[in-house]
Amino acid sequence: MRDKKMLVVLVVGLVLGGSTFVLMQGQKAASPSPSAPNAPLATTPQPDQGASRVIILSPALTEMVYAMNAQDRIVGVGEFCVYPPEVAELPSCGGIVNPSYEIMESLEPDLVIVQGVSDTIVRYCKAAGIPTLDVPLDSLEDVFAAAATIGEALDATESATALVGEMRAELDAVRAATAKLAAPRVFVSVGRSPGKLKDILTAGGGSFLDDLLVIAGGENVFASSGSLWPTAALEAVVASEPEVIIDIQPNETIDDKAIDRAVAEWGDLGDGVPAVRDRRIHVMGEDWLLLPGPRVVDTARTLAQCLHPEVRFDE
Repeated sequence: MRDKKMLVVLVVGLVLGGSTFVLMQGQKAASPSPSAPNAPLATTPQPDQGASRVIILSPALTEMVYAMNAQDRIVGVGEFCVYPPEVAELPSCGGIVNPSYEIMESLEPDLVIVQGVSDTIVRYCKAAGIPTLDVPLDSLEDVFAAAATIGEALDATESATALVGEMRAELDAVRAATAKLAAPRVFVSVGRSPGKLKDILTAGGGSFLDDLLVIAGGENVFASSGSLWPTAALEAVVASEPEVIIDIQPNETIDDKAIDRAVAEWGDLGDGVPAVRDRRIHVMGEDWLLLPGPRVVDTARTLAQCLHPEVRFDE
């Protein structure tokens, strides 16, 4: 249970601002890179023939490398990289806030890949002469760009291009399935105080989850918040009059009792909120819903079926 909860802390920290591994652990978010917006930052030149001994500290990026069939290049992963299951066979290099530099150095990597700005690790690698690649994953387009960037770094451009093409095609199919349907107003909670409607984190405009909500045929009520992952005041949630509430709680065991409890908590907002009045509150506990990696396609389908129950996708 501890590992699962810590995974969620990491996952939510990762998606909050894309570059923030530590925000959910009470630490200040790292400052954005001074380079061009959403541009991957390589601290040292990459190997001409592609990196062959790679450490990846991001769960989403680890999944991505497996999805492009370049996993033979991985020699180590972050503590919370758990998918696909074969990842468990690789050495763990600790987390972004507690990396094991000894293990990292012993693996003799020729590239370390991190998600977003990870200043401490980048400084260490620079001092050790290890090339690093900081890959932002704020928006959906960042996910596609990350695949292309990593594919080039690993000399796997062809498979990376194929992966992006497949993801785009499947997302286009979701978009097409919902395009002619009325878009409900949606509020999505990506994290909150357990058992309380407090400290509610949501997806703002420009975040990958906002992009997926649009593809799924919804209108994000916090799209104009001005922040990628804002904290939503309860009064603002009520005022936005969402027609659908999606409550993502990947750090909890979501059984029928947990769902009933969460629905009752949101029910306290009152029938003046359309989602409460019409009983359109969806509670989900899958970790991958908050991972900006290859399974964003599954996230889009899941969201689409919450917003438009009549939509069906071929398995």
